[in-house]
Amino acid sequence: MPPRRNVRNANRAPTPQATEVESVAQPTPQPPPPPPPPQVDREIVKLFLKQKPPVFDGMGEPEKAESWIRALELIFTILMCNDAERMACVTYQLTGLADFWWDTKMKTTPRDQVNGMTWENFKEAIYNKYVPKSYRKAKAAEFYNLTQGRMSVT
Repeated sequence: MPPRRNVRNANRAPTPQATEVESVAQPTPQPPPPPPPPQVDREIVKLFLKQKPPVFDGMGEPEKAESWIRALELIFTILMCNDAERMACVTYQLTGLADFWWDTKMKTTPRDQVNGMTWENFKEAIYNKYVPKSYRKAKAAEFYNLTQGRMSVT
C-alpha cells in the first residue's frame, strides 16, 4: 500500500536540507522604514509671519539674541508649532551675518543631521555662536546674587 500524502509528522525532527530550504524561502525581516518627517503646514508659516516676528542679524549684544529667541518661542507656543514648522519659520527671520552663518552651517553639516534638526538644536547653535559662555556665567551669577531687601534667590 502506498504511503499517505497529506499526513504531517509533528514529532519528526527537520532534516538539514529542509531547514536550509525553509531559510532560503523566507526573506530576512527588514527593520521598518523611519517615519516620514512631519509636514510643514503652510498656513502655520503664514500665521507666523502675520505675528510680525522680530528678525535677527547677528549683530549687537547677546541680549538681542536671547530676546529674539524668547519672542519666537512665544509665537511658536501660541501657534503650537512642531519642530519642522519652527525650523521653517525661523529661517525667514535670519538676516545679514546671521543668515550667512546659518547658510554656511547647513552646507557644512551632514545631511542626516540637517534633516533631523530640531528647535532645541537650533537654539543651542545660536547660543553657542552669539551668546558667549562668559556672558551666560555672568547672568547666572547675577541671578544667584539677586536680593530684594533681606531676601535672596537661594
